[in-house]
Amino acid sequence: MIFTACEQDLLIPNVTEQLTHDEPMTPRLVQGNTPHVCATYRPSGHDENHSAKMKIKDIYDNYANNVNFRNNAQVYTVPVIFHVFWKEDEGITYGDIQASQIDRAIEILNADFNQTNDQSFIPQNFLNIAGDSQIKFVLAEKDPNGVCLSEAGISRVESDNVFDGSEAIPCENSYGNEMKREFHWPRDKYLNMYLVNYISLDDDGDCEADSDLPSDSSSGYASFPTDESPSLDGIVMNYHSLGDTGEAVDNNNPSAISHEVGHWLNLDHTWGQGAFGTCGNDGIDDTPQTSGNDNDDFPNSCSNYTNNTCGSDDNVHNFMDYACESMFTNGQVAVMRSVLTSSLSDRNNLWSASNLSAVMDCTGGSCATPSTSEITHTEYSTLIYVYALSYNGINHQFRYRVNGGSWVNLPATNSYYSTITNKQANSTYEIQLQLCGNNWSDTVTIGNGGGSCATPSTSEITHTEYSTLIYVYALSYNGINHQFRYRVNGGSWVNLPATNSYYSTITNKQANSTYEVQLQLCDNNWSDTVTIGNSGCSTPSPSTSEITHTEYSTLIYVYALSYNGINHQFRYRINGGSWVNLPATNSHYSTINNKQNCATYEIQLKVKCSEWSGTETITTSC
Repeated sequence: MIFTACEQDLLIPNVTEQLTHDEPMTPRLVQGNTPHVCATYRPSGHDENHSAKMKIKDIYDNYANNVNFRNNAQVYTVPVIFHVFWKEDEGITYGDIQASQIDRAIEILNADFNQTNDQSFIPQNFLNIAGDSQIKFVLAEKDPNGVCLSEAGISRVESDNVFDGSEAIPCENSYGNEMKREFHWPRDKYLNMYLVNYISLDDDGDCEADSDLPSDSSSGYASFPTDESPSLDGIVMNYHSLGDTGEAVDNNNPSAISHEVGHWLNLDHTWGQGAFGTCGNDGIDDTPQTSGNDNDDFPNSCSNYTNNTCGSDDNVHNFMDYACESMFTNGQVAVMRSVLTSSLSDRNNLWSASNLSAVMDCTGGSCATPSTSEITHTEYSTLIYVYALSYNGINHQFRYRVNGGSWVNLPATNSYYSTITNKQANSTYEIQLQLCGNNWSDTVTIGNGGGSCATPSTSEITHTEYSTLIYVYALSYNGINHQFRYRVNGGSWVNLPATNSYYSTITNKQANSTYEVQLQLCDNNWSDTVTIGNSGCSTPSPSTSEITHTEYSTLIYVYALSYNGINHQFRYRINGGSWVNLPATNSHYSTINNKQNCATYEIQLKVKCSEWSGTETITTSC
């Protein structure tokens, strides 16, 4: 959302920009040649007796078994202020980025922290431990004096600080520290974000920038909650690395903001406090030891990709690595939530009701949870208008989901209505309303076409099988949103895309396999299973007349001449002993080695998924 004015204490959204805004709603995972370079480090000089260090030690010692931190359903809301530095130099304005870029960055941050980002490419073993932090970040609406901001979450400052926000240069009083001391807002009220054009690095420690090339800037750095100075608390970011729109449209790492907020909530890099490229760990049990990964390790795709740098699978998709940033582990979530409940750097005041009242709500209205009676709607062929008549002139926001899918946030507004476009026919819409970034209302359901959400019958699932694919049909639900899933030979279920077409397609058909197919409506219960033999399981058992053999001194060749080129398998047993399976093959023969003389061999054959044939008996020569 883009706020353009503050009139009579009401934030007015720029409707034109909202209607033309076509950015994706979840972070893009883009591979590129620009590495994510984080300049965050833990300052030296903190010994184990330091009170802040001891509090952190207690958190790390206790998080794993503390159900209050791991299972507490409370959502912690953190107000954020972006200090946007800008300066004109030789006719070029640096740093005066659009509010829409900041809105998008907050959207990415919330998606990353609440598992509404795209996690489809994470390997299952790590997806099983991916955590939802239930931490929400909102743009502050008031300054420290209680005055409404003209742009939510933004304080624009004309300053030379835009040109370099380095934490390391010059050594005696860095540009970044000088900037934060002058412009910070109270850390117990806001997460301070400082946006600059460049962050120079000094890896060799000579108090001079290693380079002035744009590609050699750090993406950002953060303070840890153990850092002492209140005026230095917060995050400095290169705005070219903030999200994926505006000045960051070519950013290869749209989740860099989530990485830095992880540091701000006391997460180390996954390789710990040592140097990138050196095996280490972050002190959290469910993040494996690693030496670190970056985008150059995965030049083509992050889909289900793994790496092994220190003897076990790396969590390359972790936000605190540099590669395919898309998840926090449950252990990392527990640490971050526990930090927010501690007094370290006043983190526990940020989400308090008194602070949210002080820095939010420039609407002049109540922040109570709305009633469903305050939500009405009008439905048209291609859109739905949802109304909040009680909140005309008061900032509020709707969200909706279709057929039980993911929630979609409509732009916040102070108009009496919002619009859901691209209405899906024969679908169920769930609508909720929110004020001041507070709790969402209960759900109002719009039937939108009246499609039933009952569990489908197996009689409604049919199929057609081809050499490389299977079409599965739901003829009764043509025009009604539904979804198929399948599994092969008892493996994991694979969800096909939801559709309102009468058919879906299973590609890359596996020969001689058993497919189980189920159908679902409205994210409701899956149907019972329909089994597809896939050109194999309906094959009748072979006749013993199709089994022939040739006997030699040390082996027996068994033939299935009728099935040359067709997958089949022999088994045998000797003198009534245990059955021995020969390898499956599509050759016309198989070989029994180490022939025993004066023995009775029983031979059976099966083709594809058929049952075993009757027995062909061979008595070997003496």
